[in-house]
Amino acid sequence: MFNGEGDCLAAKLRPGNVHSAESWEELLLPEIERQQELGKEVVFRADAAFAKPEIYEELEERGAKYAIRLPANAGLERDIEELLTRPVGRPSDKPIVWYNRFLYQA
Repeated sequence: MFNGEGDCLAAKLRPGNVHSAESWEELLLPEIERQQELGKEVVFRADAAFAKPEIYEELEERGAKYAIRLPANAGLERDIEELLTRPVGRPSDKPIVWYNRFLYQA
């Protein structure tokens, strides 16, 4: 687990055959509490392995902000279908950023 400056705040060595989010609460929850006790705002960013309702609930209960990637699935891809098509012509040198708002429940 790293802070915004790239410093390692916590780590846990596990076997290579376990899920990425296994035992997440043992590492994440004490560190959130420690950071909040220091008066810091907690913002959690994670990959799709951490897209679990129980994690969202714990983060919200502690007032932490979060951005967690959702695993791809047919329902989500259907909701963002128009954003997945590439524009016609040569790619621009500038990134193209599109936003869309919709309700989604895993």
